[in-house]
Amino acid sequence: MVGCGDGSLSAGDLRTQASAICLRSSDAAAAVAPPASEDGGAAFLAAGVARMRPALAALKKLKPPGELREGYAQALHVRGQELALAARSERAITHGADAVTTFRALQTQLAPLEGLEDATWRALQMPGCVPR
Repeated sequence: MVGCGDGSLSAGDLRTQASAICLRSSDAAAAVAPPASEDGGAAFLAAGVARMRPALAALKKLKPPGELREGYAQALHVRGQELALAARSERAITHGADAVTTFRALQTQLAPLEGLEDATWRALQMPGCVPR
């Protein structure tokens, strides 16, 4: 531990722990089978969000060192925005929105966020957290 007693992790420890969390989460999310029909769209999104939220919570518990704090906070914020969009889309489909239209809109909304998240995790040297 470094950070003059503030409880922050070293950069190496943060990278190791965050990457492990991200890889487990990514594997869990990848295990969610894509829907076979439009009727499965809401359940697919709900399952994905349910598997990703615990990882975000675990990542938030890690305390980055000062030099990584800003970038790390940005990466977590973006990931939170992505999960919120997916959850909102799931609710919309559950309440009768067209699944195909909703998924297309979600993909459009996620694209710039995924690019930002990707770049941020790479800048932090945490490739295990880059969305696959």
